[in-house]
Amino acid sequence: MVEQVATEYAGRVKVVVLDAHENYETTSAFGVMGIPTLIFFMNGKEVGREVGAMKKDRLVDAMKKHFGV
Repeated sequence: MVEQVATEYAGRVKVVVLDAHENYETTSAFGVMGIPTLIFFMNGKEVGREVGAMKKDRLVDAMKKHFGV
């Protein structure tokens, strides 16, 4: 679902997927406590975060909230 949203919003947002189990140092640095965690960045700064599984509508709503897309 994340890949589908990335394709639909290509050119407006950049979506990067990170395997938390293979990148412990990165997840630790960002304080990730639950999987899945989506962290929203704008201009290199965190502007929001969503934790837990979600449907596409909720993800799109979160992107609109944080990025206005």
